Amino acid sequence: MRVGVVDDHPLVLAQIETILNELDDMNVVATAESVSEAKKWFVPADLDAVVLDIDLPDGNGIGLGISMSKENPALGVVFLSAVNELDAFLQVPEATRSKWGYLSKTTTRSATMLARALRSAVNGHTVIDPTLLDRIDVSKAQGVSKLTKRQLEVLRGVAEGDSNLTIAQNLNISENAVGNHLIQVYETLGIPEGKNRRVTAVLELLSRDNNRDILR
Repeated sequence: MRVGVVDDHPLVLAQIETILNELDDMNVVATAESVSEAKKWFVPADLDAVVLDIDLPDGNGIGLGISMSKENPALGVVFLSAVNELDAFLQVPEATRSKWGYLSKTTTRSATMLARALRSAVNGHTVIDPTLLDRIDVSKAQGVSKLTKRQLEVLRGVAEGDSNLTIAQNLNISENAVGNHLIQVYETLGIPEGKNRRVTAVLELLSRDNNRDILR
């Protein structure tokens, strides 16, 4: 997988590059420290995925992601943020962010999570940082408080980009049980058919009014 990385902190940029290049299926072929450098040096058509810092000195990583996705619709994009930029992420049309992921910078220290997010994005699945779920006060979140502990565990697996089978194995339950739990989650959160219900469930959970500051 050919990957580009954009981050205005040289140490973070080097760390991500090292982490990804140590993986057999990843190869960082381009790096930049700003929007202008990325636009000058990156050729989206030559990349399979990019890792973009959202807060850049000369622009916004989300805007850069939109531009690069237009040039290469097959491009997987994983955004990094040290602050709460989830609202900006959610304002992008669902069709545009269908191959996007969102991670906190703390999580990128995990090669496993970063690699999983990149692979999922390239394959058309959205991964939302599962640590965000751990910061939600479910007793105050509208609708969420009605979810059972098991349903929240299943939803956390969805956030990590796991398949129903993987979630079932991790929770030691049947794959059918996972499917049933997800149906109940969709109904509780009021997610209609016809949408990417797995991604929408996680995004709606994280974007509830009472959860705006979960990335503290």
